[in-house]
Amino acid sequence: MADNTILKLLVVDDEDQARRQIRKYIELDFNAVEIVEAANGAEALESADRWRPNVIVSDINMPVMDGLELLRRVKKMIPKTQIIICTGREDHDAPIMALRAGASDYIMKPLNMEELSLAILRAKKQWETEDFLEKNAERLEKLVEKRTARLSTINKKLRAERAIKKELESQYRQSLKMQAIGVLAGGIAHDFNNILSAIIGYTDLTMDKLKEGSRERDNLGEVMKAGRRAKALVKQILTFSRQDDQEKKPVELYLIVKETLKLLRASVPSTIKMKEDIDPDSGSVLADATQMSQVVMNLCANAEFAMREKGGELIVSLREVEVDDELAKNNPSLADRKLIKFSVADKGCGIDSATMERIFDPFFTTKKAGDGTGLGLAAVHGIVTSHGGAITVKSKPGAGSTFDIYLPKADEPAVDEIKKIFQAYKGNERILFVDDERPLVRLGMEALGQFGYDVVGETSSVEALNRFRRAPEKFDLVITDQTMPNIAGDELAREMIKIRSDIPVILCTGFSKTITPEKAKDIGIRDFILKPVLANELAVTVRKTLDLSAEKER
Repeated sequence: MADNTILKLLVVDDEDQARRQIRKYIELDFNAVEIVEAANGAEALESADRWRPNVIVSDINMPVMDGLELLRRVKKMIPKTQIIICTGREDHDAPIMALRAGASDYIMKPLNMEELSLAILRAKKQWETEDFLEKNAERLEKLVEKRTARLSTINKKLRAERAIKKELESQYRQSLKMQAIGVLAGGIAHDFNNILSAIIGYTDLTMDKLKEGSRERDNLGEVMKAGRRAKALVKQILTFSRQDDQEKKPVELYLIVKETLKLLRASVPSTIKMKEDIDPDSGSVLADATQMSQVVMNLCANAEFAMREKGGELIVSLREVEVDDELAKNNPSLADRKLIKFSVADKGCGIDSATMERIFDPFFTTKKAGDGTGLGLAAVHGIVTSHGGAITVKSKPGAGSTFDIYLPKADEPAVDEIKKIFQAYKGNERILFVDDERPLVRLGMEALGQFGYDVVGETSSVEALNRFRRAPEKFDLVITDQTMPNIAGDELAREMIKIRSDIPVILCTGFSKTITPEKAKDIGIRDFILKPVLANELAVTVRKTLDLSAEKER
């Protein structure tokens, strides 16, 4: 495995053989690694304090001090250190307790060394990310301090323009800070996406192998939920850093609000009553539908959090309004425009004046660690501003808050986005879909079938090759999983291309060390799909591959 820094690994287990087994495998699998062993939690705590490892792999049941107590103490002493807990399958509560205490991952015994190696790699990447953030945050703070000092000197020399200059300085500093944080956050978000692909992909595969309703499957369901939340967080970071592509089209805002609220209702506690005052004739806006849904989600989540302890009313409203004098004064671009006003009001704890000044700052939050990132409102502000709109906040401590979003009405009517997407990716070609997991084959057949494709499914790579060999001209495209018994996906693609050189092949994979983009290109594989796969993503890739293949034949 490729490494950017040395892996400093502390292995903790009261069994000598278990420690030796882990050491032997990891030393072979990582290029640069230092390993220290400990036979119990107390010994490990002393080693961690002295040596400062970046990853710890610990058994949970040990004499002197168990793995959970070690986890708690290390997290207080060295928060950056990533800890992976190893536990037996009969101990169902241990993984949940470990994750709540701050573990980055857990592995079931008996250990699968490849699974453990992947968990260590993810933990090491997480440590590198946190270390990078810590070091660069300090550099960024020094940069802001230097520029602030320079601007302060200039301000003293220009006392006659003091009032105007003060405002300009504030805007300039904020712009620099937002730009620097945006670049930093965007880079980290792309790294997180790579990590999440492996987490979500392997969780998805493992869940399909477990019995419905089992504790293990339910636990992995929580991992999948966390992965999706992390994916949404990455999207927020990319939105804030302006690296998330926008596709603005006329859309009916009330439909987006309605559909998003349907998704939210299930997660809102029963102590909070949701009220809607939505005008279906409010009109359309020129907007990115996905980002508008994100605005609704973030504002409602913020309101729900404010009322989580005592409950209350969450009121969502949408209507057409005229620009008032105060709004026009603060937002000249909205003057003489018809607007759509979207509001979210709560009866929660309210916001004090000090917090109000920083409410849209990225990474600023009043929530406890683990409850929020400080990106939600920053992302909302970024989205609304990029759509030419404005956002205002009214709040008093103890009296709740109201967020008002103003967006200019579109001059043209909204288009049916769902219908357009469906039509754009439809087809009638015949596709061979190969995966050794039967549920995934059924999913692929159903997902592509709804777009009009004729899909033949195979759970055996050997049978798939035989079927293709008998009638290669009957298929327009092959989609194959990579990791399968008997014949792996890349080898299956190679054999099929030998039979028919122009057959387009898409490789579907969650994570693999055996296949790289360069190797895939040499074989003749046209495209990759990373698991977990959504129906629309699959349809887009299939249509693109088929169209490009048709162009090559012309």
